[in-house]
Amino acid sequence: MNKVPEALAPDGEPFVVEGYYDGVPYRFVDGTAIDAVVRGEVVRFESFEEFVQPSAKPGARYRGGFVFAAQICVCWVSAFFVRIYYSYILDVHPPAFGQAASLIQILPFVCLGFVFLFARISFGYFACYFFFSVLLTYVTLTEATSSWEMLAAAAALFLPAMFLPLRRPPVPELSVGLLRKLLIGALALSAVVLIAAAQYHFKFVSYENIYLHRSGIVLPTPLAYLMGIVTGALLPFTFACFAFSRRWLGAGAALALLFLGYPIMLTKMNLLAPAWMLFLLLLSTRNGPRATVMLSLLIPMVVGLLSISLVLVPGLPDDYLPIFGLFNFRLIAVPAISIDLYDRFFATHPLTYFCQVSFLKPFLHCPYSEQLGVVLEREYRFGTLNASLFATEGIASAGPRLAPLSVFGCGLVLAFGNACSSRLPARFVIVSGGMAVLALLNVPLSTALLTSGLGTLFLLWLVMPRAYFDRPASGPC
Repeated sequence: MNKVPEALAPDGEPFVVEGYYDGVPYRFVDGTAIDAVVRGEVVRFESFEEFVQPSAKPGARYRGGFVFAAQICVCWVSAFFVRIYYSYILDVHPPAFGQAASLIQILPFVCLGFVFLFARISFGYFACYFFFSVLLTYVTLTEATSSWEMLAAAAALFLPAMFLPLRRPPVPELSVGLLRKLLIGALALSAVVLIAAAQYHFKFVSYENIYLHRSGIVLPTPLAYLMGIVTGALLPFTFACFAFSRRWLGAGAALALLFLGYPIMLTKMNLLAPAWMLFLLLLSTRNGPRATVMLSLLIPMVVGLLSISLVLVPGLPDDYLPIFGLFNFRLIAVPAISIDLYDRFFATHPLTYFCQVSFLKPFLHCPYSEQLGVVLEREYRFGTLNASLFATEGIASAGPRLAPLSVFGCGLVLAFGNACSSRLPARFVIVSGGMAVLALLNVPLSTALLTSGLGTLFLLWLVMPRAYFDRPASGPC
């Protein structure tokens, strides 16, 4: 490491340089804060993102408040149309006094949501903001008899996931040269996994017909795990690395491989993954990280509502309804409905006490021999009801009253992810973690960590060399 003798640190010692960004020497303090030598003086920044983007406009927080208010309105209106257009398959208890009364139910959640205007941007922030919209929809769509318990559970998740300052584990970072070689290896490994999985199923079908074919897809367990890790973590991380170093050939290859997961798995996440990754990248280049997180959810939901307005025009076909069904119903409303159905089911059935977690099941007595999603599907006929940590680690494992304690533990896991990525630009964390956030909305945290690649993503962030962002490389790959 070099020293800048003319710039003294607060302790009076010469400034020890850990890296350079646009020629400005910097060092990390307490894991996340940055000291930089600006015009011969040491200036402290609260995060790497603040250091690399010091020109954030003063009105950004006010604009964030406007976007936040718009998100609340969109969630409420979206729930109204969900009840209209999906009443034939919904099995939820509507609010006792109608849609208007649900405004009173969401007020406590809105008050809790103001933390998003002030919290530091992190992976936990990204995940919690999407969870916040799911919970708003939950209390708007349903009778929400356990809304206060869910409010406590939300606070129990948000507190550690956004505010707990865990230190980064002392794991050595990779060198920049080694990382670039590993990125090529990641593309090759992903291709091998996809080819192996394609031997069991590879068929392009239309968006509307995926459910007719998906039930017949059976992959060996190790290969299914590898597919989740490749599409949920390895390829999104590889794409972000290539994109942030402007190596567009490598970024394009990662997206192409990501799309090839669709004819194998026939999931909507695989189908839209390339567009989602490009959308996050574009948003992050034109907006700050806070606005990127908020707009990444607001824009698709607004597009969904606009598609509904076209359906309402007399004489036009209802071809636009699938847009609303994808963004507003499947992305947000289905996870919300799943919470309600889990709440109702486990009010009259035995709790799992975490026996649904695969590596714990051999050691615990479990009242359910099948996966919870299959058990709930048989009960409510709403599809395979895999659900988020609020429904599984929370309600199913501990019951509504003790769910906040269990969910707090999940928040600690997300806080650990924040620590792993604390030295990386928030924009990079958002783009590389985009698929992991979508997985968290639909599967238990334990499943996301193991099967969907979230644990792998934490490890990749941990060993990612921060010097990779100092001088972005150029080149085809």
